Amino acid sequence: MVNDFLDQENARFWDEPCGTTAALNLSKNLQTPVDFEVFDSWYKQFYPYLFQYLESLPLSRSSVLEIGVGYGTVSRFLSENSKSLTLLDIAPGALEFVSNSVRNQNVHCVNQSILDFDTKFKYDIVIAIGSLHHTGDLEQALEKVENLLNENGILLIMVYYAFQPRRVILHPLRSFKEFSQTLRFSSQTRYTFEEIDEGMRGRADSNSAGQAAPYTAFSSRKLFINRDQVKYNYKLHNFHHVPILSRLISRKFCLKYFSHFLGCDIYALGTSISSNK
Repeated sequence: MVNDFLDQENARFWDEPCGTTAALNLSKNLQTPVDFEVFDSWYKQFYPYLFQYLESLPLSRSSVLEIGVGYGTVSRFLSENSKSLTLLDIAPGALEFVSNSVRNQNVHCVNQSILDFDTKFKYDIVIAIGSLHHTGDLEQALEKVENLLNENGILLIMVYYAFQPRRVILHPLRSFKEFSQTLRFSSQTRYTFEEIDEGMRGRADSNSAGQAAPYTAFSSRKLFINRDQVKYNYKLHNFHHVPILSRLISRKFCLKYFSHFLGCDIYALGTSISSNK
């Protein structure tokens, strides 16, 4: 019942595509392909490292699953470059919005939570940027997407980093406790942490009405160590706005020199482990 309620809340909240607030700041009426190009251009400049990952993938010969479509910039890129594309999202409104903006007809849409997604089909590439940590069970969602990979398949995931500066500054004692739980000698070893502070969830994700996402989990980088099915390389990226420093130092400078050790997002690029090994 708890999962059903969260699914309903997620479907309601994410029905407004993630990125709508940014889009409204760019234009009051982003409905034409030209306007989507304006948004996508801004998005690619704001998250340049994401597209370095995407452009390194063998999309042209791959079946691709994207989990969580947002405003569709990644979906549109994938639809134009991949062999086949499946878009999975719990919010029907977001899925319809994005599906209407893709130009490639070889796109299949599924309105479902990844936790409930039941298919015998395996994918060459699975991409989940900023979606798994909203499902209600990040570890189960990660295991689920790992099981969806073909042999030698590739998985690209972004989740929120638990020990990012903003979260540590706002909740130092709780952050220390959580960090202690990630250590080997902890009696309660954990790598993911539900964010109970609505204000913190709102700083990470809020809609155009200022409401916070219903559920968000933050995770340690150790979540991606010693997995049974996928071997990962992972890095921190992104950098939060700092009011005083932002007047003196550009975001581009911060991304280049600070984000790898003070970043707020974990990007994990994994390859499925061969069953012959």
